[in-house]
Amino acid sequence: MQTRPRNQAGVDVVVRLLAVLTLVLAANYVAWRWTDSVAWGAWPLSVPFVLAETHAGLCLVLLCLTLSRTTRRIPPAPPSGLSVDVFVTRYDEPVELLRRTVRSAVAFAYPHRTYVLDDGAAPEVASMARSEGAHYLARTRAPEGAHVDAKAGNLNHALRHTAGDFVLVLDADQVAHPDFLDRTLGYFDDPQVVFVQTPQWSYNVPRPDPLGAQTPFFNGPVQRGKDAWNAALFTGSNAVLRRRALQHARDEGIATYSLTEDLATTIRLHAAGGRGVYHDEVLAEGLAPGDLEALLSQRRRWAVGALQVLRREAPLTARGLSVGQRLMYLETVLRYFSGFATATLAIVTALALTFGWWPVDSYDASLLARAIPLALANEVLLLTAMRGPGAVRERQLSIALWPVWIEAACTALAPARAPATPSFEVTPKDGATRRASLKLLRWQLGAAALLIGSVLVAGIRLAAGVEDDLNAVVVHLAWAAYLLGGLAMLPAAWAYRRNAVPSSAPALEREMPR
Repeated sequence: MQTRPRNQAGVDVVVRLLAVLTLVLAANYVAWRWTDSVAWGAWPLSVPFVLAETHAGLCLVLLCLTLSRTTRRIPPAPPSGLSVDVFVTRYDEPVELLRRTVRSAVAFAYPHRTYVLDDGAAPEVASMARSEGAHYLARTRAPEGAHVDAKAGNLNHALRHTAGDFVLVLDADQVAHPDFLDRTLGYFDDPQVVFVQTPQWSYNVPRPDPLGAQTPFFNGPVQRGKDAWNAALFTGSNAVLRRRALQHARDEGIATYSLTEDLATTIRLHAAGGRGVYHDEVLAEGLAPGDLEALLSQRRRWAVGALQVLRREAPLTARGLSVGQRLMYLETVLRYFSGFATATLAIVTALALTFGWWPVDSYDASLLARAIPLALANEVLLLTAMRGPGAVRERQLSIALWPVWIEAACTALAPARAPATPSFEVTPKDGATRRASLKLLRWQLGAAALLIGSVLVAGIRLAAGVEDDLNAVVVHLAWAAYLLGGLAMLPAAWAYRRNAVPSSAPALEREMPR
C-alpha cells in the first residue's frame, strides 16, 4: 500500500537521521538541565524556567518521533461498484460560497450521491442544492445551545437518512477535484482502513503568508509521520470514511462536547482497531481566515477542542490504542500548553537581562556545548523536513499566539461546574474583512516591549561594567531573539486583510506546494 517516489527517498532518510539526532540532543539537554544546572538558590526563577524548557524539549522529542517515520503513498486503483455519499456540511456560510463546493462534488467522476447538510434549514440553500443536482438534508437548529453538537450533530442527522457504504465529508468552502474519489477509495480494499484523510489547503493565501494561515508542515511531514504510526488525524473535512466505522463512533457519541469533534472521532476509530490513511495529495482547496481576528478565533476553537478531547477521551489511557498512537496524540495536544511555557520564558528572560537574576547555575562551556548543537539540529531538521521555511512560519505562529493557547487551556480545563464549551463559531469566509483591533494583541505587544526593554538594559549593564557574565547575557539574548522572532510576524498579520472571497477557485495542484 505504501511506496516512495525515488526522488524523495533520500530526503526522507536524511530527515529520519536528523530527527534521531535532534531527539538525542534534546533528551540529553533536558536531563542535564535537571541534574546539573538548576540554580536552586534562585528557585522562583530557575524552576519555572527549567519547566518551560522541559515542555519545549518534550514537544521537540515527540515531534522527532513523528518525523522519524514517514509514509508516501501511491493510491491503489478504486474498486468499482462502491456506494458513496458525499456530505457537504453547512452551518451559516453564504449560498454562493456553498454552490462552488456543491458543484465540484456533483461533478465527481466516480458514481456517488451528493448531499447538502444544512444546519439551519435555509430555503435558499435547499433551492440551490436541487438546482445543482444535489440532495438536500436539513437539520433545524435549536434556538439555545445548538453549538453543543455543532458539526457532529449535522453528520449524525445525515447518517440516519442516508445509506452509502462510504462517506466523503467536505466543508462548505472546500472545492474538490473531479477525481477525489478515484484517488482515495482504493485504500479501502484493506478492510481495516476506516478513513482516508487528504490535506486541507487554501487557495486564497498570498505568498508570503502574512497570517500564517496555511499549515504546510502539519499537512505534510507531520501528518505523514503520524500516518506511519497509524495515528493520522481525521481533520473534519476532505476525508472519506467507512460508514460502518463512523456509525460505531456515532453510536458512542461523536464528541458532542467538543468544538473540534474530529479529533475525538479519530481516537475512537483508532481505539476500535481501525486504520487511518493520510493521502498527501491536494484534492480539495478552501478558504483560509481573511484577517487576524478570524485566525485567532479559528485557532482558539482548535485549541479548546483539542484540550477538551484530552480531558474527556484520555488518549494516554484509553483502551485499544498502541503506545505509538498514544505518543502521537500527546504530541497533538501538548503543543497547546506552550502558551504557559512561552510566557514563562519571556518573563524570566526579561528579569534575567534586566537585573542579572540568572536561572541557570552556570553558563559555561557545558551549557553551550549542549544548547548550540541542539538549536542548530532543530533548525536543520525543520528546514529539511519542509524543504523550505513553512515549518518555521508555523513555529512563529505558535509563539505569537501564546495568549490564545493560555486562554484555550483555561477554558477547556476549567472545573466541571464552569461552562467548558463556548459557542461554536464558523471561521468567517464571506467577503470583506477588516483590520484587527490592536486590543487583540495587547499581551503580545506587552511581551515584545518587555523583551526589547530588557535587551536595552542588558546592553547598558554590560557597557557600564555592572554585568560581567557575558555568556549568561548571550544565552538570554538568544532566548529573547527567539521569542521576538515569533512575535515579529504580528505587524504584517495585523495589517493584512483579504478584501473579498475570490470569485472562483484556481486549478487544483496535484501535489501540495512544499
